[in-house]
Amino acid sequence: MHDSFTDIELIARHRIAERARYSPRAPKRR
Repeated sequence: MHDSFTDIELIARHRIAERARYSPRAPKRR
């Protein structure tokens, strides 16, 4: 169970980081 959660969390964090990097002006949505 925690494995799936970790995967989702990792992907979400990576996606947010990539988005922020491409758009540092965009607000952090979490």
